[in-house]
Amino acid sequence: MSEVKTTYWGLLHVDENGEEQSRIRSIFTHPTITKMCGGKGDILAELELAETTEDPAEDDYWGWLDTDGNHYSMIYPREILLDVCFPYGKQVEIDRGDGRVVRLRIEICNRTVIS
Repeated sequence: MSEVKTTYWGLLHVDENGEEQSRIRSIFTHPTITKMCGGKGDILAELELAETTEDPAEDDYWGWLDTDGNHYSMIYPREILLDVCFPYGKQVEIDRGDGRVVRLRIEICNRTVIS
């Protein structure tokens, strides 16, 4: 099994009052793809992801780790949002050996305002 890619990109929405939202959205492997989901004034954030087995925390994210164990995908701030990605349920995909659900902690490394 190869090493899991841990550097990803996400968006932090900034509201009309200039307040940054606390949850990261639109998490992808490339900054250009991520920026396409944002708007002027949003913050493009470079992220470091790490799988966690510690007690669940409010700021955990949920994702899918592929069978090869080298790529997180479908990363969301709530497990139920990940669940809707699987029309027949995630357990079907797990039983088939296509991957597994992982709980992730995210650290923001760098921020850039989208202009």
